[in-house]
Formats: sequence, structure tokens, C-alpha cells
Amino acid sequence: MSIAAHDGRLAPGEKILLSAVGAGMVEAAAVVDWTAAGGTT
Repeated sequence: MSIAAHDGRLAPGEKILLSAVGAGMVEAAAVVDWTAAGGTT
């Protein structure tokens, strides 16, 4: 990640990338939670 990102000056491409990564993390966390709740691996 660029230094500019830490200063809140994200380029449009970085905003899209971070949004995609954030959505992926949320989805992965949901899968982990569902897996743990189901007791399957």
C-alpha cells in the first residue's frame, strides 16, 4: 500500500482495490464463522 493511503489520499484505483479486499475479508470471515458454527472443516 502506498504512503498516500495512510494520509487519506487514495487514488481511484486504490479505493477500488481496498474496497475489493475489504469485501473479500468480510466474505472470508463469514465463511470461517459458518464453518465454525457447522463444525465442519
